[in-house]
Amino acid sequence: MSKTNLTSALMVTAALLAIAPAAASADTVFATTSAASNGARVGAASSSHRLNLLLALRADDAALTAYASAVSNPSSPLYGKYLEPEQIARRFGSSQVDRARVKKALRRAGLTARTGLGGFWIETEATVAQAGELFSTGFASYKASASGKRYVAPTGKPQLPPSLAGTVTGVVGLDDAPIVRAARHGASAAQAAEIYPLTRAQTLAFNASQRAAGSSLRGNLGALAGCDDARSTGNNVPVGSPTPTGFIPSYTPNQVNTAYGLSSLHAKGYKGQGQRIAVIEVDGFSRSDLETAAACFGYRAPPTPTKLVGLKTPLPVGGETTLDLQVIAASSPGLKSIQVIEGDGSLAGLAQQFAAAVQTPSRYRASVISASVGACEPNWTDQAITQLERTLRAANVAGITVTAAAGDTGSTGCSLDDNAAALPGAAVWYPSSSSWVTGVGGTNFSLNSANRITEEVVWNDSPTAFGGGGGGTSIGIKKPAWQSGPGVGTGEGREVPDIALLSDSIPGYPIYCSASDCLGGWSNVGGTSAATPLFASGVLITNQQAKAAKQPQLGFLNKKIYKLAAKSSTRTKVFRDVTKVGNDLGKLIGPSFAATGCCSATKYYDRASGWGSVNFPAFSQAARKLGGSRASAVAGNR
Repeated sequence: MSKTNLTSALMVTAALLAIAPAAASADTVFATTSAASNGARVGAASSSHRLNLLLALRADDAALTAYASAVSNPSSPLYGKYLEPEQIARRFGSSQVDRARVKKALRRAGLTARTGLGGFWIETEATVAQAGELFSTGFASYKASASGKRYVAPTGKPQLPPSLAGTVTGVVGLDDAPIVRAARHGASAAQAAEIYPLTRAQTLAFNASQRAAGSSLRGNLGALAGCDDARSTGNNVPVGSPTPTGFIPSYTPNQVNTAYGLSSLHAKGYKGQGQRIAVIEVDGFSRSDLETAAACFGYRAPPTPTKLVGLKTPLPVGGETTLDLQVIAASSPGLKSIQVIEGDGSLAGLAQQFAAAVQTPSRYRASVISASVGACEPNWTDQAITQLERTLRAANVAGITVTAAAGDTGSTGCSLDDNAAALPGAAVWYPSSSSWVTGVGGTNFSLNSANRITEEVVWNDSPTAFGGGGGGTSIGIKKPAWQSGPGVGTGEGREVPDIALLSDSIPGYPIYCSASDCLGGWSNVGGTSAATPLFASGVLITNQQAKAAKQPQLGFLNKKIYKLAAKSSTRTKVFRDVTKVGNDLGKLIGPSFAATGCCSATKYYDRASGWGSVNFPAFSQAARKLGGSRASAVAGNR
């Protein structure tokens, strides 16, 4: 996207990102507004190229929203009375008449038709030729400017045929641009044969130099555990004469788990037993890599069933899914399963990936969905937002907690080149900015020899290096009623993140990925892609404890988070206030770009770290106490 296009996009009004569908018109029905601007036209589209389409239908969005709000409110008589997907469809979905009409029209066009989650849309697959005929438009092939991937998009203004007019409120999928990306940052291979570990004195001096520079980079002063290769994974940093560089090891799982209190929960037998999580992914993984990491660190690798959405074969092994799985397995090794839901990174595909997690049969359904993927808000369209918002509300009605990464390029969330650069202009990531998602930002910390946190700062490597935790104010998602408390701004937009955890790639997490086009072995990796599944693991263990106490699983979390943060007595126990550094990358965005003016780390809530990091034992106790002892009538304790 060019700077001109970004500037225009950043001026999108609230209508662009409305969470409820407006009356359909030729200008609002089709979700293709950003496709052509994300790449260069390279020729005609193949007529046989297949598109995955969502045809949105009229539904009772107001009632869905009201129930989602009530079921997550501990003060409501509906609290914890979660519904199954079939019940959601009957109570809030489209009418059978509308569904039948759309399916009939699609069959006449030679297409198959399936009812999507909640009856909110009808799904179909169409070739470019079929889609062009049905919607009266041509198509061209484009090459994405950032990733170089090919995709197709309409060349004209699509039109709804009379057979669909008045029933279909939106169409998503007429382009398959790879909009969604992973929030993973940094990946440098271990250099076991060439490392010169920093002494404690050198590490303290390095930390002091970075602290003075305003950077979040820190050395590892704690006690590592694990196999030799993992403990030899990390970063070489400049330390001066006589040794030009010194080695900083990455944080091993024992350090991270101890720092945030997960180890104490593990010691009491709480490792996520009986719980399941679903992860939303845009690359693949190798089971053997997960087992190698598990053997290195001494944890159990949970089963990893895979669901493909809009794909014929599994995606190539990549660093994102590998990171997610290894962080989750290390922090909640007792899980029944980690369901990996792979998709193509398109806007239509992402909505279907979340829907697949909600529609999984109750016996196998996850209590938490973790999404380390997203895109800056200007890259989304109104219809794509509308359909994903419906899906996220349905997830909350089903009692599923949804967490999402806030991004890895600070307050300039429109990232480029695998998060190695960003466009100038303040922006936040969606879906982390959704009012129905817990947005997870980034920090870095210092540890003592017992692996206790002695300092925690907002992740922002500038001016030494590029990278920082996402955060800011949404340009279209309105601030929900529950988002209040000391430090929360007075503006109209939803503020993110809600909480933040370890994300900095220096020292980072040691991750094993053997594929040559992945990491090529052991590497240090960071990003809010690490913080998000880490936080999700803490929620899973809390759900395990809730089930044992015959309490509902947590479901939508944000009301509880902000209620706990509103009182100093619980805020100081549950959250670690992060008041140093900020997430503005300033001149690292470009030589002519000074700063966004957002976002500083301050006392209490701020848009750089939310309420700060989480003490998981205190969080579990306090969050469950808010919910009382009433069990869910339907699905709260699967």
